[in-house]
Amino acid sequence: DPKSFSIFRPMERNMGSGKYSLEERAEQLFSADHFRIIFGDAKSLSLFSAYLRVYRPTRAGLLAYFWDALKAIRAMNYARSIMQQLSENDTPAIVTNPPSVSVDDKLSEAASEIFEELLREDLPAYVCYIYTRVVSTSIERRITGALSTRLRDPSNGLAEVFVLSDPSQAGNPIVLASEEFALTTQYGLKYAIGRNSSFLQGPCTSKYSVRRMAIACAEGKDHVELLVNYRRDGSPFLNLVMIAPLFDNQGNVRYWLGAQVDVSGLLRDGDYPESVPKLDTAATLPEDSCKPGPVDNVQAIRALSVMLDSKEMDAVTQNGGRLCQGYKHLHDETLPLIGRDKANPVLPQDDSENSSKEKEEGRKEDEAREQQKTVSSPEIPRQQLDGIYKHYLIVRPAPSLRILFASASLRTPGILQTHFLSRIGGNAKIKSDLERSLRKGCAVTAKIHWLRSTSRTAVDHHNNNNNPAAGRPRWVHCTPLLHHTGAVGLWVVVLVNADEAAESVPPKTAPPV
Repeated sequence: DPKSFSIFRPMERNMGSGKYSLEERAEQLFSADHFRIIFGDAKSLSLFSAYLRVYRPTRAGLLAYFWDALKAIRAMNYARSIMQQLSENDTPAIVTNPPSVSVDDKLSEAASEIFEELLREDLPAYVCYIYTRVVSTSIERRITGALSTRLRDPSNGLAEVFVLSDPSQAGNPIVLASEEFALTTQYGLKYAIGRNSSFLQGPCTSKYSVRRMAIACAEGKDHVELLVNYRRDGSPFLNLVMIAPLFDNQGNVRYWLGAQVDVSGLLRDGDYPESVPKLDTAATLPEDSCKPGPVDNVQAIRALSVMLDSKEMDAVTQNGGRLCQGYKHLHDETLPLIGRDKANPVLPQDDSENSSKEKEEGRKEDEAREQQKTVSSPEIPRQQLDGIYKHYLIVRPAPSLRILFASASLRTPGILQTHFLSRIGGNAKIKSDLERSLRKGCAVTAKIHWLRSTSRTAVDHHNNNNNPAAGRPRWVHCTPLLHHTGAVGLWVVVLVNADEAAESVPPKTAPPV
C-alpha cells in the first residue's frame, strides 16, 4: 500500500476557519452576541450602564433610548402573539374587519441602528476599560515587586514597551523605541524606526479602532485602544495601546508616546469580562425585531417582563391576574366556580392608606439604595478615566538627565527642563546607584523620595526620610528608548505612588511548614 510509506496523514479538509484561536476570541470579545449577553445579564448590564454614566455620559442617552425602544419592540411582539392567536381561531360572523398584525419597521430600524452604534463604539471602550484596570494594577505590582510568583514570568516586559513618534515628519514615524518593543513585535529597531506603527496591523485589526486612534491624534488627546496586532512571523497578539501627546512649555504637541502591553495571556487565562465565558455555553441569541413571523406568547411576555422597572413591576404584582380567574372558567371545566384558595383572594389585601404609603416609601428607599449602589459602586469609581500609566516623565539621556516632558498628573509649573535627579531625595546611595544605571543605559527600578520642589529647603532635608520636606515616597521604573544604532535617545520614567502600591498588594500568606 503506498499509504504505508507516508510519514504524515493527509490534512483534513475541514480545518476550521484558518484563524488563530486568539483572533476568534478577540472577535467574540467585540461581537454582537457578547453585547446581547451583556443586555441579558443584570449584573453585566448594571456595570456597563454605570461605566457609560461615569466615563461617557454623553453616550448614556443612546443606551436609554435603545432600552426603551427594545421594551417597545418586545411589547409589540407580545401583542403580535395575542393577535396571532386571534387569527388562528374562527372569526365570529359579526366581526367585519378581522384584526391584522401591525409592524413598526421604523422602530426596529432605529433600535438596530443604535445597537450597532453602541456595539461599534461603546463596547470596545468598555472592554478596553476593564483591561486597562487589570494591566495598571499588574504594572504597579510589577514595579514595586509585589506581583505573585505565578505572574512574574508572564509579566516580563510590563512597563517596558514604548515608542516615540514625531508628528512633524510625514507619516508620524517612530523615531525611538525600547528594546522590549523589538522583542515583543519581532521587528528590529532598524526596521521599525522611520516607519509608522501601522506595520503591526493585519486582517483582524479593527478599522474602527484605527480610526479612533487617528481622531485622537488629530485632536491631540490621550487615548487607549485594545486591538489585534501581528508580529513579524504573522502570529497575532492582543495589544493594549496607549498613545499620549507630549507637550512643550508652550502647549504644542512635539512628540507622541506610545505604550503597548501584550494582554494575550489575560485573554487566554480567562481574565476578561464576566459575560465572555457565557459565549461558550450560550447559543446564538436571537435579535429583537418586529419582523412578521410566528411568536410564542409565553416567550414574548417573558422577554418583556425582564425589562419592567420597579413601578411597572409593582403594577403587575398588585394587579396581575385579577381578571384571569373569571376568564379561566370559560376554558377550563376542572376549575371550581369560585377561587381555588379562599384564604388568598385575588383582590389586594391591604386597603389602608397608611400601609400603601409605607409600601411606596419602602419602594422609593429600595430604588434610591440600588441607584446609589450602582453609581457609587467600588468597581467603577466616579473619576476621570486613566490610561495604562498615570504618572510618567520623558528624560534626556546622561549626562543631561533633564526632564523634557511630563504626564498631565506631573506637569507642575517649573518641572520641565529641570534635572531629574534634583527631584530625588532620601537615601544618597539609592540616588547614586540610580544615576550610575542611567549613565550605563540599563533599565532600573528604585524606591525613592520624590521632592515636591527643588528648593534649597527640600534639598537640605533629603537625607531625612521622615521629614515632609523629603517628599513623597514613590517607585520609579526607568526604560531607555533607543536609536537604531542602539544608543540611548531618551528615558521613559514611570512613577508609582508607594501608598497606592501598598493598597494593591495582596496579603502575604505564611510559607508551608
